[in-house]
Amino acid sequence: MTKALLRHVSIAALLSCASPLSSANDVIYANSFEGFALLGGTIAGRALFDPNADGNLVDGEALPGVDVYLDENYNGRFDEGEPLDVTDDEGRYRFAGVGPGVWHVRQALPAPNLQTFPAGAVPPAYDRLPDEVVEYVHALPGLGNFDVPYGRNASDYPPNWGSSAPSNNAQIVDSVDLVLKPIGVRDRSLGFNPTNGAELLTLPEGASILLRFDEAIIDGPGIDLTLYSYGSGATAEQAEVHLGATLDQMQSVGIFEQSDGTLPLDLADFEIPGAVQYVRVTGLDLLGSWFGFEFVGAEALNFAAADPDAQPTRTPTSSP
Repeated sequence: MTKALLRHVSIAALLSCASPLSSANDVIYANSFEGFALLGGTIAGRALFDPNADGNLVDGEALPGVDVYLDENYNGRFDEGEPLDVTDDEGRYRFAGVGPGVWHVRQALPAPNLQTFPAGAVPPAYDRLPDEVVEYVHALPGLGNFDVPYGRNASDYPPNWGSSAPSNNAQIVDSVDLVLKPIGVRDRSLGFNPTNGAELLTLPEGASILLRFDEAIIDGPGIDLTLYSYGSGATAEQAEVHLGATLDQMQSVGIFEQSDGTLPLDLADFEIPGAVQYVRVTGLDLLGSWFGFEFVGAEALNFAAADPDAQPTRTPTSSP
């Protein structure tokens, strides 16, 4: 996605294919002039590959066959009916007859490709992992092993993470932020005992954790989002999962059975408006010796670049 000012008939808008987008540089402003309403304007530019991901397009290489579109509803993904063009052998795209208004120009980037130009001063971390614990709610007093967050902490000695832990008791955890870490071996056990590398948060009945992704998770090929549990728990431990593009759009997508170990989610199975950036997991029981659902973490598999500042309207604007 890029930003340019449409003064008269055409403008060159630059796109590249490799790192985060900048919400400050995502708009083309089309303004009015004599004859504009009749003929419309033209938005044109090139898609380039940035070989060293530095945002400098001097060494950019033309990218043919890239889907470039005008994101009319600002949801970060192409929807049927939106203006679409495919870049030619020189990486060029063109939209003719563009009316007055604010237009978001985006390219369809299959993960893990990200945009390098334009790029913000502080780009989001597109690492497939959740980026923030927005909220943690503990269970009512007396429900669970402790009245503070608990589960398991990994040992401080990684070479020993594959070995069986000396104790299989629940522990008070250092921070609920442990669920933001890479999954690695944090969900591993040996028989009924956790390994030294096991690291998880237990959610007793009524406890919940709300995660936010920088990545805008979208429906792509296969599984789009996977949640992980410590699969060596009691066979009936469960949690309910909610997903949403915003905090006021959260909707339930079903029950996560802890014994399954993973909950693979294909967004095509759910009618969720917009790209998913929030995940809530809520414990539903007090089963097992750790009294609740053992949650390890989450991983996004299909995502587009986030655009948190895009507005759901197009307001005509004048050039400076």
